[in-house]
Amino acid sequence: MRVLRAGYSGSDVTLWQQFLVGQEFLHVPVTGVYDADTIQATKDFQQFYDLDVDGTAGTFTQGQAMALGFPLL
Repeated sequence: MRVLRAGYSGSDVTLWQQFLVGQEFLHVPVTGVYDADTIQATKDFQQFYDLDVDGTAGTFTQGQAMALGFPLL
């Protein structure tokens, strides 16, 4: 599982963005680029689930997402 952070791109970022859209944290089109909108949506997700709010989709953030149905990358 790759830690996803600002500037990254790829299919794993696309999946993360799609997950955030489905959870209603991301409200812009999926681009496959970990941009400012994705960072903010990730922070909102982290805050909602009482995780460290850093905008990076690391182990604990992705772990919480997996508990909600996000596939293991």
